[in-house]
Amino acid sequence: MKKTELISFFLDLRDFPTDKKKHSNTRLNDLTIKYGIDFETASKFNQLLSDTYTEIEQRGGIEKYQHSDISWLKSELELLLLAYHFCSDQGLKIADISVMLSANETAIFPKTPSQLQNTFYKLKKQLIQVEDIHKRKPGRKRKSKEEKSAQQRRKLQNKQRETHSYSNPEIVRLFSDTMNNIQILSHNPENAEKITDVHQLINGLHTLSSIAVATSNAHSAQANTMNDYMRLKSRLLSLELELDQTKQQQHSLQHLLSQYLFNGETASLISETASLISETAFQQKAHNLLATQGITEENYQQFEYFSDGFTTQNT
Repeated sequence: MKKTELISFFLDLRDFPTDKKKHSNTRLNDLTIKYGIDFETASKFNQLLSDTYTEIEQRGGIEKYQHSDISWLKSELELLLLAYHFCSDQGLKIADISVMLSANETAIFPKTPSQLQNTFYKLKKQLIQVEDIHKRKPGRKRKSKEEKSAQQRRKLQNKQRETHSYSNPEIVRLFSDTMNNIQILSHNPENAEKITDVHQLINGLHTLSSIAVATSNAHSAQANTMNDYMRLKSRLLSLELELDQTKQQQHSLQHLLSQYLFNGETASLISETASLISETAFQQKAHNLLATQGITEENYQQFEYFSDGFTTQNT
């Protein structure tokens, strides 16, 4: 439906409440045929518009309603939502809908385009409910739930900032008063010597504060260095533990290998096998490996294996 057709539709619809509902169904049927809309939608428009105009009349007419403590009626808000959604489905932009429904054009609502558009967005964002909306009293702005929540968040953030700021705001006042005093003294040339003394005092305070900041930074750096040291020490202990485990595995292998090569029963078995086939490269490498550790067939029994490695037996 084009914009001109929508305007014509709302103008025809606006005349319904004054028709005293004579042959209303017949006229609604005519509207549905004329503008190509379903009967249910046309009937809902007619009912909401009739309810709104009837309540306005009960409040003394449009003039008294506009000056009353009510800014929006419940039926008026329901009609507003229905009209915006209907026109939007027809391809109209929100701004064009606001102008068309306002007092500037079809006068479906006795309000300005901006009032209609702002109220529609508030309804969409659920900043207001579909109920009678009372005007706010001057000087006492009524805040929505979202506004109150945002204000509470700001207060909490400010409180947190105050908590993390320095704990003595009196310092700020003292420095501010000092600057004011210097300005007062500077108005009189005879106070030049006093101003010099004050400047020297302020320079001294600045030097002391700079030293304090440097000391604080040094402490922070020292704390960071200590943290790094503790991390490295923890890593070193972990590596030492891994090294001990590796040594235990090595000693266990030495013990098993020497028992295999030099024990009487296994040695005879190896000899029998060796008589059939030449000594394997593995056996030769095993002998060489144990020899590098100081373990031979002649002395292997002098070594006893413990969990911490080989040790010489006391004779």
